[in-house]
Amino acid sequence: ACVLAHDAKYVLYDGKDAYTLSDQQSPEKFAGRRVRITGTLDAKTKTINDNRMSVVDLSTNPPRVIATLETGASPAGVSINRQGNLALVANRGEGTVSAFTLSGKTVSPLGKIAVGPTNGGPCHAAFTPDGKMALITRDGDNFISVLSIDGTKVEYTKRDLSAGMRPYGLDIAKNGAVAVVANIG
Repeated sequence: ACVLAHDAKYVLYDGKDAYTLSDQQSPEKFAGRRVRITGTLDAKTKTINDNRMSVVDLSTNPPRVIATLETGASPAGVSINRQGNLALVANRGEGTVSAFTLSGKTVSPLGKIAVGPTNGGPCHAAFTPDGKMALITRDGDNFISVLSIDGTKVEYTKRDLSAGMRPYGLDIAKNGAVAVVANIG
């Protein structure tokens, strides 16, 4: 009631420091209770980084989570190729991209690909229409990484593009002729 009545915010308190929660709706049901938090604490930014993604079955009503898989630290943008058999997840907290195969409703990890420095901050992945290449935005160091793809083999080409300050969102035209990048800097 104190939070609601006094326009305060829900926080996580570890006995020493208070961390403001980005989600101010869900914590209400846990107010005043001891909870277990999963993830890695970043003392510098006072955030808790997670390393999981959820697989959602959209054929059910309502949709439901059918699997939770580990990625790299702080997963952000995720994309599935047009063939529907490969997914890439940008891991902001460690400078990697996680690759996963898809078969029906089964998602399986392939591994992680380093793209630039650990503080590069990969944000989003986008596949070319033919699925032979992907672009990864990196807002931590202002580059876009180029990945080559051959079936389930995903490799960093060590080619990086410059597209302004803090490239974040990215999409590629249906015909593959152009990519559009949103910068947040």
